[in-house]
Parts: sequence; C-alpha cells; structure tokens
Amino acid sequence: MRQTKLFTLLCATIMLYSVTGHAQEPQTIKLIKELSFGDKDLPDEYLLAEPGKLVVDNAGNIMVFDEFRIKMFDPNGKPKMILGRRGQGPGEFPERFIDMYISPEGYLSAGNHFFSGPRYKNIYNSRYELVAMRRIYTQVIKNFVERTQGYISTYFDIVECFPLNEKEIIYIVKTKSKESEDDLLDTILLQTGDNSFKIIAHYKDISHVSARGTFGGVSGYGMDYIGRTEFTILPDNIILYTHTTHDVVYQNGKATLTFHLYSIKNNTTETFTYTYSTKEIPKKYIDNYKSTSKIAGTEKKITDKVKETLRQHKYNALFIIIFSDKQFVFLFDNKSNTFLVFDTAKKQFIGSFLFPQDINITQIKNGKIYRIKSGSDIFPTIERYRIEPAIYGK
Repeated sequence: MRQTKLFTLLCATIMLYSVTGHAQEPQTIKLIKELSFGDKDLPDEYLLAEPGKLVVDNAGNIMVFDEFRIKMFDPNGKPKMILGRRGQGPGEFPERFIDMYISPEGYLSAGNHFFSGPRYKNIYNSRYELVAMRRIYTQVIKNFVERTQGYISTYFDIVECFPLNEKEIIYIVKTKSKESEDDLLDTILLQTGDNSFKIIAHYKDISHVSARGTFGGVSGYGMDYIGRTEFTILPDNIILYTHTTHDVVYQNGKATLTFHLYSIKNNTTETFTYTYSTKEIPKKYIDNYKSTSKIAGTEKKITDKVKETLRQHKYNALFIIIFSDKQFVFLFDNKSNTFLVFDTAKKQFIGSFLFPQDINITQIKNGKIYRIKSGSDIFPTIERYRIEPAIYGK
C-alpha cells in the first residue's frame, strides 16, 4: 500500500506563511437573535414541515429543502420562490433529504444524498434558473483515482460533492485499497470537464477503523479525537484544506498545523501554519473505550484498533468542523465549544471565541449565524443571529 501521507499537484507553486497562536482564554461571544420564521404567518406552501438542508446566498436569501422542494425566503424571512418538486427529472428531487451548496460564483446545486439510486445534481445560476442536471459518474471517478494512485479499491464512495459552476466540481472521495483492507484513503478531487480530473490532495484516513465480522459484514467506528481531512471553499474558488494529524508537527509541547490554499484559477498553492499548545487524549477515555458493534466477531477487534490508534496518535485534533464566511474560516472544537477564527486573505489568526452551547450552528454567512430549530414538541423554525464584529477582527 502507498504510505504517502499527502499528495498534492506537482505543478503547483507553493508559498509558505506562518501564523502563531498564543495561549489565551477564549472570548465569550453574545449572539443577538434578529429573525425567526417558518412556523406561522406564511402561505401554506412555505410553512416548514420537516426541513433538511439550509443554505444562504451572498444577498442573504435563505433556502431550505423541505417537502421535496427548495423553499426560498428573502433576508427578512418573506416568501420569495419555490424551486423543484418530487420526481427524477431535471429540477426534481427523488428523496426527502438532499445536499445543497452555493458556490463562490453564486451557483446553487441540489441533489440526492448519494445513499441510493443514480447520483444527480440540479444546478441553478445566480438568478436561480436551472442550467444543468449533472449526473455523477461514479465509475469514471473511481477509475481515475485508481489509475492515478496505482491501486485497486475494494471500497469506493463519493462522500461529498460541490459543483462550483456548470463544469467544475469538487469531490471528497473515500476508498479502501485492495492491498490493505484496514486502511481508508481520502482524496480531494477537482473535475474540470466531462472526463478531466485533478487530485488536489490525498490522505490516509486514520479517524476510522473497521473490522470484518465472523459471518461477514463490516463494522466501523469514527473518532472525534483523531485528526481527519478538513476542507472548505473560499472566494475565487480557492480550496482550503488540511489534515489535523498528518499536517501537524509536534515539538516541545507545541503543535504546528499547516493549512493549504489551492487556487483553481492559478493552479498554485500557498500554505500557512498555526502553532498551538498540545492536549493529550484523556487516558481514561482510551482505557474505558469499548466497542458497541452488533456484528459478530468485530467487538474486540474494533475495541483493540481504536485503543491502539488513540495511543499511537496521542494528541487531540485541533478541530473537527470547519465553517467559512467569505475569506474567514471558523474552526470548531466540540470538546471546548470554541471557535478559532482566521482571516485567510491576510494569513492572520484573529482569536478564540466561546459560543453559547444551546446554538446548533447550520451555517455562518455574511456575519450571521443560521440554524434550524426543531423538536418533537415544536414546529420547526429558521433562526438568524448577528455575530459581534470582533470575530472578524473589527
């Protein structure tokens, strides 16, 4: 099996920058609720029933996928338009839950969750006119990844798919090499035409372990403490990516994490680093871990593999979720409920911020936080909160 931790485009120019984080107490951020809607005072077709994905465009329009349709509201929560309906044709949606994404160029893409059936993405331009229905050809992508990386995969999955426009698409692909059944591999892939692809980055996935059962079937387990492949798409179609273990160097109680900024337009890569104090994975957590796998013959295997992986890598990952708003990135650590905020245009660390624990963030956009509030005893609503300017270094 190929042991390379990271594969980047060899033709890309690389420039290095350094950002140092200083030990500090996170600042507590107050969020000011400024909008709530969806449960009343709307036409019946706009009332929220079982909302799934939520996205917001640069103008502040809010789109929610609900009842096989995209319900669009203006920045004041007023009904604006409805896109799509149930079905399998252009502009239609076959599943109750889908993925949606708005690219830096203003294209809205929406399509099935990839769990079953053919994989399609409906793509709308910035005026929300349907301009394409793109089929995702899994076998073509699989063949390219295997040919480029030099292995045959026994497992292949397109985990995420982000159309940037009608032709360019970013994929996150997860594979398992035939040469090593235990190792998963992550690939960040750019499609620039019908059969034209580029690998942006390639990492070994250490955050998941798996084991085959006594009578068949595979059980797996993912670990929040361990580093993983993280990425987001910034203005001008710049891809920020990192791996929160493979891209870390540990020395004298400090850790330095490298972030990569790949420009699709220029085919160049810049990097910047962030240095921080390390935190070890709690020994009690490792010692007490026990797999709950229901597949016969996998419980002990999974338990032993997880403990071995945690002991081997020793340190907490710096973050597990990444959000972006224009050139600003928010790195979320769920163990401390804090965000580290960076200005990627300036390669500058802004600060560490503590967010209210009762706010489950769906998206950060235009200096606002959005979330879907729902529960068994309430009607679902969309809420928007204004963020203090200090988060953006103002």
